[in-house]
Amino acid sequence: MSSLVLKQVAGVVALYVSRDTEGLRALRADDQQVDIQYTSVFRELLTYMMEDPRNITACTHLLFCAKNLERIGDYVTNIAENAFYVV
Repeated sequence: MSSLVLKQVAGVVALYVSRDTEGLRALRADDQQVDIQYTSVFRELLTYMMEDPRNITACTHLLFCAKNLERIGDYVTNIAENAFYVV
């Protein structure tokens, strides 16, 4: 998940510098992949927490990390939209 988000961040910068409007438009679709991965991680961690309550603290920290990565993906999408209109 983190590698996909890092790829998005680097991609939006490169696409803006190169003034690639079609690439910026396509980058928005990549956000769905991040959302799908976040949902998968959320469900898996929730299962671990239900199986053993001792996992709750660690899984909660991981959920916060995953949510923040998902948010970064959303921010990249917003940047791509703004860059599209600027270009």
